[in-house]
Amino acid sequence: AAHPETTSSQRGYRLERLRQAPLFACAGYAAFIFAAGLDAAGVPFARLLLLWASAAGVAGYALIWLGGKEVWGRPITALVLVGSVFVPCLLLLVVGGLHQYLGRALKAEGFRVTWLSAQPPAPTIAQSRWGA
Repeated sequence: AAHPETTSSQRGYRLERLRQAPLFACAGYAAFIFAAGLDAAGVPFARLLLLWASAAGVAGYALIWLGGKEVWGRPITALVLVGSVFVPCLLLLVVGGLHQYLGRALKAEGFRVTWLSAQPPAPTIAQSRWGA
């Protein structure tokens, strides 16, 4: 459902998945930065945590690219990602902004949005004149 060629009726579900995924990747990126600090301090087994968290940290860039294209367009998303390579903490701010923009897009689709989830709009049931 997160594929770019989904039907427009499933756009809200796609936006919700694109909204949640960078949050989890951001947590992995934060764990990566924490593990890098532990490794620099010489803590045993910190490199194992560093390797584990690097996969989630790298996934954050791809997920931001997918979500950013949806709300900001390709040029701005590319500029943001290139900037976050040189300023690592910028990625955390970008995820927050992307989360907010995708939440607004979901509200425009009729979803009820909370911080971590979104509820689809209730289906409307056509009633006859006789109430049956």
